[in-house]
Amino acid sequence: MSGSPQGGFNVNTAAAQGIQRAGIGASNEMGYRPMAITAPSQANLQQYTNPYENQVVNQSLSDIERSRLMQQNMGGAQAGAANAFGGSRHGIAEAETNRAFADQSARTASGLRQSGYQNAQQMAQQAQMQNQQAGLQGSQQRLQAGQQLGNLSNLGFGMGQQVQNRMDQQGAMQQALQQQ
Repeated sequence: MSGSPQGGFNVNTAAAQGIQRAGIGASNEMGYRPMAITAPSQANLQQYTNPYENQVVNQSLSDIERSRLMQQNMGGAQAGAANAFGGSRHGIAEAETNRAFADQSARTASGLRQSGYQNAQQMAQQAQMQNQQAGLQGSQQRLQAGQQLGNLSNLGFGMGQQVQNRMDQQGAMQQALQQQ
């Protein structure tokens, strides 16, 4: 009595192959190393930088310049009304307005650019963390698939054992009948 027809399905062979593939898959995943989360490089940050940052900074500086000019016009009008236009007080007031403008412009531009840089850093780091999480999830899914394959292979192995035991029993009964 043969175990299976020529070229037919053999549960024992399928179980052995499944166990082997599950072992290879688990072995491969044991070597999984998640990517390191590193400080973003300048090239990496470029893709997360707001493309409109320069326009925002320039518009803010334009608004400050407009305020400076309005302040100087008011100061000039007040000095003209007091017949002090062009005097030393008027010159000092304009110089102080210009100094305040320069200070405010520098603080505004550096603050906006610093905020943009920090935002780009956070986005780059978040992207790295999401990539790492996706890699870990993929590894877990592959391990679960290997586990399922191993479980199915063990089930097939058990079925093969049952078939073999039944065949042994059938053969023993046939032998006993023939001997009688």
